[in-house]
Amino acid sequence: MTRHWYKTITRPFKVARKPTTHRLKMRLFPGLSSLNATETLPVSAHWRRIFIMPSAAGWFFGFSLVLMLIASLNFNNNMGLMLTFWMMGLAQVLLLATFLNLREVRVARLQAKAVHAGETANVHLSLEAPNPRPGIFVGWRQRRVEKNALDQTLAHFSAVATVLPAGTTVTLPLPCPQRGAIPVPQLTIWTRHPAGMFTAWIYLRPRQHLLVYPQPEKNAPPWTGPNDTGHTTWRRGAGEEFDSVRPYQAGDPVRLIAWKRSAQQQELVSREYHGHHRGNVVFQWTRVSHLPVEQALSRLTAWIIRAEEAGLNYSLNLPGFTSNPAQGHAHLHQCLRALALYGEKPGETVLSESLSKPSL
Repeated sequence: MTRHWYKTITRPFKVARKPTTHRLKMRLFPGLSSLNATETLPVSAHWRRIFIMPSAAGWFFGFSLVLMLIASLNFNNNMGLMLTFWMMGLAQVLLLATFLNLREVRVARLQAKAVHAGETANVHLSLEAPNPRPGIFVGWRQRRVEKNALDQTLAHFSAVATVLPAGTTVTLPLPCPQRGAIPVPQLTIWTRHPAGMFTAWIYLRPRQHLLVYPQPEKNAPPWTGPNDTGHTTWRRGAGEEFDSVRPYQAGDPVRLIAWKRSAQQQELVSREYHGHHRGNVVFQWTRVSHLPVEQALSRLTAWIIRAEEAGLNYSLNLPGFTSNPAQGHAHLHQCLRALALYGEKPGETVLSESLSKPSL
C-alpha cells in the first residue's frame, strides 16, 4: 500500500484531465471532433471545419515543381527559378480560391417522403450561399472499410450543383432495406473548383431520421377479423360483386378457385369479390401474433393499404397503440408510422425531427 501511495494522490487529477483535453480538442480541432457527432440544421461550412488537400492533379503539379526547382538550382537558371516560384504562388492562390469556394456554403434543411422497406427514398438537400458557388459536390460519405452492402451502395451516390444565393436543391437517393426510424447517413460536401488541383470538403451528420414503413406483404390473405360491431367483415373473396383473381393461397375455399383461368395460366388462382361492409374494420395484433414480427407487420401494412384504397374506415390495435376509426392520408400515415416504429425503445429515435411526410 505504501509503495503506490502516489497513485492515490494523482488519481483525481488524471480523471479531471480528460474533460479538459476533450474541450481543448473541441476548441482547436472542431472539424475532427465533430466527425461522428450529430448536428441540427442549418449548418454552415465555416473555416474551422473545412479540410483541404491536394488532389491527384495537385500532387503531380507539386512533384513537377520540385523537379523544376532542383533543375534550376543545378544549372543556376534564374529564369527557371523565377518560373518555379511564380507557379508556387499560383498554387497558393488556387488553394485559397478552392477554400473560399466552399466557405459559407450552408445546408439549410433536408426533406424526404416516407417509403416502404426495400424502396429507395429521395433525400432533398437545400443548399445556400452568399454568392454563386459552382462545382459543389454532395454525396454520402465513403468509408475506407465498407462494413456492409449498404455502405458499398451509398458510395456511388453523389450529385453536383451550382449553389445560388436563392437556394439550390440537390437530390440524393437513399436505399432503405429495413423498417423503422433510419438515421440519415453522414454527408460529404466537397469542391475542386476552380482548377481541380485541391479538394476542400466538410463532413455533416444530420440529426434527422427517415421513417421507413414495413414492406407490404405480397399476396396477403384476406382479412377475416371482426369490425367494431362484432360482425365478421371485409373478407375479399366472400362478397357479392366479382372483382378480380389472385394467386391461390393455402386455406382458400375450393368454391373460390377459378378453374378455367387456372387452366389458362397453368397455376391455381382464386376469385376475389367486393362484399358489402358494415361498421369499421378493426385490425388487431392478436390476429397475426402467431407470425414472425416482421411478417406480421408486413401483413398488417398490406391490409391497411387495402382498406385505404377501398375507402373504408379502419383502426389499428397494437400493444401500446390504438387508433380511432378513420380514413385518409393522415390516418394512413399514423397507422403505418406505428407499424414502422413497433418494438423501438423509447428515446432511440428523434421523432420530432423526422423528415418523413405522408406518402401513398
